[in-house]
Amino acid sequence: MNDKVERRLTTILAADVAGYSNLISADEEGTLATLAGHRSSLIDPAIADHGGRLANTAGDSLLIEFASVVGAVRFAFAVQQGLRARNIDVPEARRITFRMGINVGDVVASGNDLLGHGVNIAARLEALAAPGGLCIAASTYQYLQGPLKAAFADAGPVTVKNVAEPVHVWRWQPTEQTPETKAEPAVSAVSGVPSSLRAIIDAIQMPKIAVLPFVNMSRNEDLEFFCDGLAESLITDMSRSCRLEVAARNSSFQFKGRSPDARGAAKQLGVRYLVEGSVQTMGGRMRVNAQIIDGRTGDHVWADRYDRSTDDLFEVQDELCELLAIEADAAVSGGDAARARSPSNENPKVRDLIRRAALNFYAYDREAITKSETLVDQALELEPDSMVALYMAGMVRIVGILHLQYQISERRFQEIFENSDRLVELYPKSGMGSSLKAMTFLGTRELELALFNAEHGVNLQSLPFTNHIYARTLNAFGRFEEAITATQQTLRLQPIPLPAVMVSLGIACLMLGRTSEAVASFEKVRELNPRQILDHPLIGAAMVADGRSDDGKALIRDLLGVRPNLSIGDVMHPYPFKDPAHSDRITALLREAGLPG
Repeated sequence: MNDKVERRLTTILAADVAGYSNLISADEEGTLATLAGHRSSLIDPAIADHGGRLANTAGDSLLIEFASVVGAVRFAFAVQQGLRARNIDVPEARRITFRMGINVGDVVASGNDLLGHGVNIAARLEALAAPGGLCIAASTYQYLQGPLKAAFADAGPVTVKNVAEPVHVWRWQPTEQTPETKAEPAVSAVSGVPSSLRAIIDAIQMPKIAVLPFVNMSRNEDLEFFCDGLAESLITDMSRSCRLEVAARNSSFQFKGRSPDARGAAKQLGVRYLVEGSVQTMGGRMRVNAQIIDGRTGDHVWADRYDRSTDDLFEVQDELCELLAIEADAAVSGGDAARARSPSNENPKVRDLIRRAALNFYAYDREAITKSETLVDQALELEPDSMVALYMAGMVRIVGILHLQYQISERRFQEIFENSDRLVELYPKSGMGSSLKAMTFLGTRELELALFNAEHGVNLQSLPFTNHIYARTLNAFGRFEEAITATQQTLRLQPIPLPAVMVSLGIACLMLGRTSEAVASFEKVRELNPRQILDHPLIGAAMVADGRSDDGKALIRDLLGVRPNLSIGDVMHPYPFKDPAHSDRITALLREAGLPG
């Protein structure tokens, strides 16, 4: 039993069945069975779909923790509307309806349970809600925007039991159509997979960033050329990244000589992030200040200062461009969750080498993976016990094997197992070592061991890569609906995913007959990394399955024009299946699309 107690600020949703005692008195077995059905097919999938975690339960009540206010409110809308639709033909005396309350507050976490004042407020708000309705506190309301905010009515300050100050309450009651939701069950009648999946896929976008002209802070007019050259070179270097979409020079340079508002400039350029900076010199020294700004909020995502000699301006320009491109990729592409997880005590040299390795690794071609391996091994020489470096060193090698960039050899597998064993030894509470082992066992085709370690890794830590590796392993066992759920958790934690995440999602959708979503998933792989050609034939296979045979064949013809030796075996090698029928299904679709075997 875990007795560790911690405090944290979080979003709490309290829910309670209205008139539960009367329902139980009238029909205990029927009420419990109906409630269990709502839980399994509507409420529990919606919790997972909106980033929630079930904390406390007590018969007819639920306490759910959410990573965001928006996720909690959307969950409430979806469930209340779903129950409303299900109750249409049910006699009023037998309808199961929930009251719900949401609060953002400080809680005490004891094991899986949540306690404290923040929970009490959520419970008081739930008691104020009408059956089928929702009440939120003003502290919750302030995080909402647009249609979500407009859906609530101001109920004003309300005095509640055992709370000294009145709570300002906002109320929502379900209607035929609530903003951003539809009155329909939260799961597909075909497979039980959340029906919002296509919207999730379509919402994945490459981070868009613009580099504004650097400002010359010195009187030296010659420095103007350096400032413009630095910005132009940075645009070029960042454009080579697999994970960033960069605005063209002629767009961002319209702001030269101006001091634009960050949010206004980002909106005008159609980007999420802005890079801006300044350059000043004194004697033979140069100082470059650079920062990345979130164009939606105006907040700083990253900032740093570089002092260099002016002896060789071109050398300084090249060095700074590489550094800034790496920092931009690390700061932007991983998303808010990744930035929050970044260790504050990293050795700066190790961190730099790992970020350089990651930038190369995501390209997934032989040259880039080889360079990534070299860089991460250098990081391990500096810090042999670095958790991230040990993980990256193993992951680079196994991805190289699975994607046929390296020759399969016992030595390479041994190196990876050594890294994973070291991770488990040094960091037993981390999921990194077990998840790395799972990927390696997929490579050795020891699927039972892969599943055991993947489950252990995700149970230890719910992180983007532990959930992705778990999804990949679930696919191998034909557990495709569970693989989709695990992939959705990956996307919640890292909204800009690695292309491999979308491959796992596409395979699961394809095997469940959700062919249009499979096409969308595989096309997202190409969008996220146009150079990862090995996985692109899967788009053609999904198109054939979706009844678009001509489109699928045309795509395969184009791919073979770029890589004539590409074969079905190349595409299928990274994705083993326990049941040969599953592999045969995809192989047949690839063959029908025109890929040679």
